[in-house]
Amino acid sequence: GIGDEGMGLTGDGTYPYTAYEGLDFPTNLAISSIDFGTAHLYPIQWGLTSDPVGWGSSWITNHYNVQQQLNKPVILEEFGVTSNQYSTYQTWLSKVVSSGLAGDLIWQAGSSLSGGTTPQDGYAIFPSDSTYSLLTSHSAALKARG
Repeated sequence: GIGDEGMGLTGDGTYPYTAYEGLDFPTNLAISSIDFGTAHLYPIQWGLTSDPVGWGSSWITNHYNVQQQLNKPVILEEFGVTSNQYSTYQTWLSKVVSSGLAGDLIWQAGSSLSGGTTPQDGYAIFPSDSTYSLLTSHSAALKARG
């Protein structure tokens, strides 16, 4: 896999779609020794604050399009928002399933340990959070999709 943010592809021309960071997602994924691609999704941290949920859904769709063009799986390797997690993730995870993107991984899973909780950078989802149940349902939907 590539392990990058998935930047530099056709889209709306905002910063993550440009090759400003020196990335060209489709070209890199087309390298014959690369078997799958990855993308990150942090629209608010990337300065896309007017509609981060809608922007993120388009980002997922555009990466799925590259997945289809190159016939190589793409996963949303890490993603996050620090507020409105449930509603944002509900939309994005639904888009992952409906688009056919290969899969996704959150950033980050939180745990309660004997010495306290794991580090929390604002993105952590703990088993006691409502978003956690959304993730378990989403995992079942991905598994059922096959």
